[in-house]
Amino acid sequence: MNCVEGQAIPEWVMPEVSAERMRTMAAILRDPNPLHWDRDAVAALPLGLGRRTINQGPLGLSYMVNMLHAWAGPDAIRRLVMRFPQVVLDG
Repeated sequence: MNCVEGQAIPEWVMPEVSAERMRTMAAILRDPNPLHWDRDAVAALPLGLGRRTINQGPLGLSYMVNMLHAWAGPDAIRRLVMRFPQVVLDG
């Protein structure tokens, strides 16, 4: 599939970003950062995020890959470069 800059991609909805998935992914990645599984640690930050855990970058990337696969098929991605300018919270 060929696409051009500015081409619309069909809407794809991630119904929920699960705190349980974040906790599991933290264990798989051996990520000791409590922001991915400890609501109290997130609440203690001076960022106003409340008690919602912060999604790991690789898990967020997987959501984007799932969206692209749904749109263009599993063989369509050759290279993917991502930036994460904002956090993704559970919910």
